[in-house]
Amino acid sequence: MMNGMVDSLPFMPSHLPIALVEDDPGFRRAVARFLRVSGHQVRTFASAEEFLESPQESYGCLILDFQLPGISGLELFQRISATGQNRRAIFISAREAGGIREKVSELSGCAFLRKPFEANELKEAVLIQLHQDPGSTHSNRMMD
Repeated sequence: MMNGMVDSLPFMPSHLPIALVEDDPGFRRAVARFLRVSGHQVRTFASAEEFLESPQESYGCLILDFQLPGISGLELFQRISATGQNRRAIFISAREAGGIREKVSELSGCAFLRKPFEANELKEAVLIQLHQDPGSTHSNRMMD
């Protein structure tokens, strides 16, 4: 899980919710709880398909498990980006097989966090995603 998760870490909430797409129910609950306690609105989804079937909504940031069953987090991001919607995402994964880190680094403005990650790593990645211009070519953040 997330080492050192501290519920009292302050961060500046966005007026737009964060979408969290994660197939591990325990990890999804832990991340969502941390973000909510920190003042963010969070919409959780167990799969990319569930996200795509949900009512269309604007999000301040996407947190996507890279390796989801069915449609992957990367494919979901590509589908969303193709529609001109949110182009800011934090990809999370316990594995780095198949060049995941490299694939994410090719996506402008996206970040990668390797599970398990520290609360401060998530905090920093979310703040960067929420406060950058959606079309920004801001350097990608890769965190171990």
